Amino acid sequence: MKQLALVLVLWLPACGLIPDGSSSASKPGPITNIDYRVWLRDVGAREIEVELRFKAPGHQQVTLGLPAWTLVPEIRDLRRFVTSLTARDGVGRSLEVQFRSKDLWQITLQGNEDVQIRYRVKATDRAPTGNQVTDDFAYLVGGATFVYILEAFDVPVTVAIEPHAEWQIVTTLESTPEAGIFRADRYEVLLEHPIALGQFRYLDFEISREVGGVSRTIRMQLAVDTHDERYASNLAALRDQLREMTWGHLQLMRDFPFLASEKYTFLILLDESAVVDGFGFPRMTVLTGAPSNLGTHDQALLRVASREFGHVWFGGRVPKGEASPDVLGREFYGMVYWVLYGWSAYYGDLVLLRAGLLDEETFLTGLTDDITALRACQSRTSLSPAASSYLIWFYRYGDWAEEQQGVHPRRVGRLLALALDLFLRETTLNNKNLDTVVRELKELFGNARRTLTIMDVIDALTRNLGQAVLRRFGKHIYGTDEPEWDEYLRWVGMHLQSEVIEAGADSGFEFREVFPGRFFIESVASEGPARKFGLAVGDEILSIDGEPGERTAERMAELAPGENLELQVRHADGRVEEYTVDVRARLIRELHISDLSERDTTPAQRETWRNNRRSWLSSGFGRPEPEQGSDSGSVPSGR
Repeated sequence: MKQLALVLVLWLPACGLIPDGSSSASKPGPITNIDYRVWLRDVGAREIEVELRFKAPGHQQVTLGLPAWTLVPEIRDLRRFVTSLTARDGVGRSLEVQFRSKDLWQITLQGNEDVQIRYRVKATDRAPTGNQVTDDFAYLVGGATFVYILEAFDVPVTVAIEPHAEWQIVTTLESTPEAGIFRADRYEVLLEHPIALGQFRYLDFEISREVGGVSRTIRMQLAVDTHDERYASNLAALRDQLREMTWGHLQLMRDFPFLASEKYTFLILLDESAVVDGFGFPRMTVLTGAPSNLGTHDQALLRVASREFGHVWFGGRVPKGEASPDVLGREFYGMVYWVLYGWSAYYGDLVLLRAGLLDEETFLTGLTDDITALRACQSRTSLSPAASSYLIWFYRYGDWAEEQQGVHPRRVGRLLALALDLFLRETTLNNKNLDTVVRELKELFGNARRTLTIMDVIDALTRNLGQAVLRRFGKHIYGTDEPEWDEYLRWVGMHLQSEVIEAGADSGFEFREVFPGRFFIESVASEGPARKFGLAVGDEILSIDGEPGERTAERMAELAPGENLELQVRHADGRVEEYTVDVRARLIRELHISDLSERDTTPAQRETWRNNRRSWLSSGFGRPEPEQGSDSGSVPSGR
């Protein structure tokens, strides 16, 4: 450790990260006038142009950086999206730019006070946590768009946005009297407020509640990048559902989220090929989906909106003063991800159920789907939720593979929330529950405005349950034991029912098209007819039932149990052989959360179960006063 400390002492001054103690003729002045300007001149290029200007009197050099993440607990290589970064002085002369590390640039100023940085950002990320530009809209996330000045991290900044054509601006950044110009009192605020540009339809509503004897009202806004009148009634219905959903979360927390303003926005970005996804920022929930998801019976957008809006309480922000260049360059949430995202997923659906926006069957099916996926995860016996929460930081470079890297903490966190909720209710005879715990954590994290840790969670559980929670749930949080579902579900008169069902045909092997019209065997079941007859990974399918390999996909789609397949394959060594494979029925184990049998139970027991279930699923939910929402249509840029 002493050797490491010595290396750091020698290295850091040389890198310019800390003063080396040497004197200079004049002490550098504060860096000021930090102004960003954003252009979208050519949306077809799928790029964003950014200019950063600032004054750095007396500075010989400055360091620019990009965060390692954008409010999501996943390490992201954001620099790969930045191209052609250049620096000039106040009269247009080039300044030296050196690439320092994965996400840092060093600019040599040569005594120049006025600095201009220009760069482009590729915007092809389809997730709501990355930049995207399409023909219809643009979406910018602060951490992926704006480089920061390491020496001026806490200095106020302005952002001027020049939208493409007649596009409008939707953002929760603080506006200025000048149209299209916004401000933030420090860089970290840019991380919390995304910017959308396009042509939007607005539907407004309000939520009021008395908090601490004071009546408060938050103005809510639904902004959707479409003016297609075919969706007008569906959008109005969604607006009303969002109001009910928002009220449900207020009932749960008995307070508003810790918003700095009295306004919250739900933003929906539509794309024909987009999947339903979302992310909750402190003052905005961003949703993506296809126009078909606006259907009156499609609950996908509403379910994601509820999960992500609920995440405002569970940690979907950087607490003011917590962020720094050091924090932005390393993992932040650590082993608590399964709580921050898993519990908000649990309450996302539960709040909708309590509000009458989701039926009980859909709610229970979502839980059993998670249990099914958990049991199918190959590494569930080797990686705990806590370990998976930590590791998810480092797998953003490729897609997160649950089967290979571990149990996804959002999924297992949702299931642990279910087990904890029912256990608390049973142990305290419905006097306490997980609702109680999340309110306490909101007080800790929201009101104290600091980072939630795993020990905060354990302490809150222990206060409500005693040391029993550590003995009971430590093996689930830090270990790999699956909760005893029937033991917990019995409190509400339910159990986990397993049923083996037939789900199509099973040939014993999987294949894929490697070259156009050529299909190769990709996997062979360890126990099945295909392996018995000698098929192996890499074999090419030349024909099926005498028909050429080009028909492989069609023929396999027509399979039925009991058939025989006449296969001609070419092995890796060039041998061509023929096989007859009998097709079996594909059997899968399907799970359901079902009512316990009424046999051997008394009417009093069944009544107790009904009361317990009612307490769990309704929890005294009330509804807001009816309100006629408004459709404000389009508004001028800079709204």
